[in-house]
Amino acid sequence: EHDHRSRGTKHEARTPQHTHQLHNLALSEKRTSESVDENKMAPPGSAHLNFTMGGLVFLGGAMGYMRKGSTMSLLAGVTFGGLLIGSGVLITQGECFKGHSLAAGCTGVMTLAMGQRFLSTGKFMPAGMVASLGAVGLAYNVKKAIEWMPEKAD
Repeated sequence: EHDHRSRGTKHEARTPQHTHQLHNLALSEKRTSESVDENKMAPPGSAHLNFTMGGLVFLGGAMGYMRKGSTMSLLAGVTFGGLLIGSGVLITQGECFKGHSLAAGCTGVMTLAMGQRFLSTGKFMPAGMVASLGAVGLAYNVKKAIEWMPEKAD
């Protein structure tokens, strides 16, 4: 017959010190998990809209430059696209309030600037499209920033 103990599958007896260390580790992990407010955990998809919008704005700016030679489109696309992607990074790093606030500011400026342009030209592409996407991003990020707003210290 084969002895399972020869393969190292037998559990070694724990010393009192080892048992005490395991108990302290378990208490430490419990305290850590209790100290994290479960309602303040970032939802997995919280940053996706900002990453997506950042990529679209960046590409849109590059397309405006390639098609019409608009350096303003390129500059705006790189700036606002980069800031939106940066907001997504902040959110994934647990800086949810800062990330959503940054994105709300960016999308607010995009909505105002491109909305004004849409109203003056009447052309939906690109101004109306960017203003519409900006408004969606603004509404979402303001809602999320309010959810993640730090509580005031007494």
